[in-house]
Amino acid sequence: MTSQPIPMQNGSPHASPSLGPTGGGTMPIPMRNSHGSFSNQFLRHSSQSATSPMPHSSLSASFAGSLGGFIKGSFCSMPAGYTPELPASWTSSGFYKAGSTAEITSLLVSSSMMSIDGELGEKIQCGLRKKHHDSSRASMSSYLSAELAGSGRGSVAELTSLVVEHLQPQSPKQLERQRSVAGSVCVFITAGYAGKQFIFEIACRMELRVVIIDSEDSWSRSLVDDGTIEDFIPMDIGEELTSFNTCVAAIAEVKAKFGRLDGIVSFSELAQPLVARLTDHFHLPGNTYEATATARDKYKSRLAFEKAGLPTPKNYLIVEEEDIQKASDHVGYPAVIKPIFGAASIGVVRVDRAEELPARWQAVRQQLMSARVVNGALQEGTAAGDAEGLGAVDWIDLSIMMESYLDGPEVDVDVIIGKGKCYYSALTDNWPTIEPYFNETGSNCPSILPEHQQKELVDLAVASCHALGLQNGVFHVEGKYTSHGPRLIEVNCRMGGGPVHVCNKLVYGVDLVVEQLILSCGGEPAESLNCTEPLCNIAEYSMNAPRSGYIAHTNFLDEWCDNPNLVYARPLVVPRQLVCGPQDGMPTWLCEVMCTAATVEEGIRFVKQIEATCAFPIVDVLDPHESGMSPDDMLLGNPQLL
Repeated sequence: MTSQPIPMQNGSPHASPSLGPTGGGTMPIPMRNSHGSFSNQFLRHSSQSATSPMPHSSLSASFAGSLGGFIKGSFCSMPAGYTPELPASWTSSGFYKAGSTAEITSLLVSSSMMSIDGELGEKIQCGLRKKHHDSSRASMSSYLSAELAGSGRGSVAELTSLVVEHLQPQSPKQLERQRSVAGSVCVFITAGYAGKQFIFEIACRMELRVVIIDSEDSWSRSLVDDGTIEDFIPMDIGEELTSFNTCVAAIAEVKAKFGRLDGIVSFSELAQPLVARLTDHFHLPGNTYEATATARDKYKSRLAFEKAGLPTPKNYLIVEEEDIQKASDHVGYPAVIKPIFGAASIGVVRVDRAEELPARWQAVRQQLMSARVVNGALQEGTAAGDAEGLGAVDWIDLSIMMESYLDGPEVDVDVIIGKGKCYYSALTDNWPTIEPYFNETGSNCPSILPEHQQKELVDLAVASCHALGLQNGVFHVEGKYTSHGPRLIEVNCRMGGGPVHVCNKLVYGVDLVVEQLILSCGGEPAESLNCTEPLCNIAEYSMNAPRSGYIAHTNFLDEWCDNPNLVYARPLVVPRQLVCGPQDGMPTWLCEVMCTAATVEEGIRFVKQIEATCAFPIVDVLDPHESGMSPDDMLLGNPQLL
């Protein structure tokens, strides 16, 4: 799932939840309170010893010693550097790998593992004993975390993280993989938008020495002051070849300063070809320039898939206006047009008739001409013009591809490949997009598609990465299971945005950020990280503006903020922002919610219930004098509206 850049609220960005621990103890997910600010009480214990690498699953082994004793105390009372031992029963029982539901339940309800006193403890133990006969691990995880959250012991996100870590702790080999890259010097090419701060917090807990190269006004510059990164190099990254030369000079200075250089990485889609050039120049782990450039170019990707014998929809490249008729004749209808170098669904439009094509093509081209690159992410421009960021024309080819429309359910497949071998793949169902703009709505994980369809989609996703020549890293593949079988939409050469990191972390206990950083810094690939059974069930919903207008306030989620089933519920807009409805263009995301549930279906029903009860305060007119903003300022507040 791709992500739209997230606006600032009260001077602080909406950040993705950070799921990793600090101090060898636990650092639960920072949660927004009803006022929209993060509760950072869990961040105060941030020191970590070199012998205590960050766990893969959401939280460390601190929970393993005594769940009850841990929860009875305060989460933030754990001393920095606290690293209790895993019980011997875990390593000797085979549960370390993946236990049966009965084995897990037995461990959870044993006196040494579940010592919660009083009525709550009895209720949970009784419930788990009853459930383990016919329930999945995910169902038990949801039950336990919801019961504890409802009792005020912590948020559902924090407690789900504890349970997930309890169900699938790391093996000694996984811990050793993390230790092997501690102290590595890693250069990031662009930090991305401010919501990606959690990536650098994870790198810090892994004891990586991070240097960021980004524009002078990047939010990430402040990470030096708080000790999250070691250095920041101001540089405008624009046209690839020009940026390559300036980056080479800057990175050479980093290597001289630190006495070593172990990795170069980016979590920005647009920066991947540049990163490939740089890793090749400095002889560091990564992917070839040819592979990343082909993946970034949707038309060349299609050619590579065809060459590899993978199913590919009809397509045609529209470079100039005279190509429109040829494309129409070759592809037919319904069809989709999309920029070959696009991102975040910008410029992706469905076309149902030949007479629509010229106007739609012209509109997409104008959209690309006004688009901006801000913090390494592609954003729509506005009619008033944008001063922020760089013009997208300096970064991307404006050519547009037309291809056959794909029916059927859409999915994401997250893939990890190390030294050419896939050692993790996980599938997430995407919900129907808002057409004709294909704006995303929600997703659930694990998938509820038939097992044979899931396998076919995963196999195709992995094969597509191999067809492109991708050898090293985390990749986000989008596809559909159509009436003609599985089909590819695109391959992204980096971790997916939005809820992707959280979903993989909670449902399968795999941290995609950790894996990317291990591979980028020369660490060895894992043998396999595939989980035999989901650890919890997730449903998430990004709610789109039903119509255009101004957001009067952002209190529309207040009644849900304390619900024990929610991992998060937060607005993605700011008061008085101009938002776009589907009748005027790509809709604006107003808010996002995520929940855990006993079953995926229950989770889907729950988040849709939230949408049904939300009264979005969209008004037609907002008095500029009352708001303190000029009409131009209000327009610029929404980069999606043209």
